Amino acid sequence: MKKKEIKDRERNHEYGRSECGTKVPSGNKISMLIPYRKGEKWGFCDRNKNMVIQPAYDLVDTFDEGLVSVQLNGKWGLIDTGGSTVVPVTYDRAFPFNDGVVAVELNGKWGYIDTKGTPILGKTE
Repeated sequence: MKKKEIKDRERNHEYGRSECGTKVPSGNKISMLIPYRKGEKWGFCDRNKNMVIQPAYDLVDTFDEGLVSVQLNGKWGLIDTGGSTVVPVTYDRAFPFNDGVVAVELNGKWGYIDTKGTPILGKTE
């Protein structure tokens, strides 16, 4: 049995998950924007390394359904592929999208919001 090579994330912080061996599937629903780190901030570039969303966030997830969770100053929100804010950065925690909803935490309370930030289950207020 051959050993699989494990890529060390510490070696290159510049391209986030893409440098850690994550395969990005192609298709109509998948964004081809790649997390990109410059200094201490994260943004997104395309696969040709053209900057699409300037590094401005402390942490980022990967795009799904045209949106991505981003963290700024300890709070989470959602932006679209153009970098526009869809859900303000106000939540304590946010998980990746799953079937059009995202789990969020605010002040110790959990709930789900849709792609427009409308609460659909649970109360976070």
